[in-house]
Amino acid sequence: MCKRNKIDIIPIILFTLLCILSLVNFVLMRYERRHPKELELQNIKVTDDSILLSINNQQLNISKEKLEDNLIIDIRDIVDWNTDGTEIALSLANGNELYTTQTQNIYAPKFKNYVGFNEIQSVEETETEIHITAKDGNVYTIEK
Repeated sequence: MCKRNKIDIIPIILFTLLCILSLVNFVLMRYERRHPKELELQNIKVTDDSILLSINNQQLNISKEKLEDNLIIDIRDIVDWNTDGTEIALSLANGNELYTTQTQNIYAPKFKNYVGFNEIQSVEETETEIHITAKDGNVYTIEK
């Protein structure tokens, strides 16, 4: 009978240990979520075929193909670009072309950096200035 009691208590001990380990794991994971480890970027090195990042004394090597797959491009790879004010087209050194359109203006500038010919409503000229009125009502002044 004593032998049977020892056998019955082993599953209870194992279950208790499993519960304690699960609780410790839960508490540690919750602590890590609330106190994330701060990342320190120490160095960036760009080569012809990759980018090497040094973060928290660890090296992260990202190939150029992987970056391009995620639409992260090196500005030196842009060989040509064009825009109509709402869409931009980029031609890359590897022959790929990327297109993007503006979905919203998060900066909301009062005036644009340029006015397209199809946006001009009227042009007035004085002796010292040229006034361009756009279809949106904004007036742009250029000194002669």
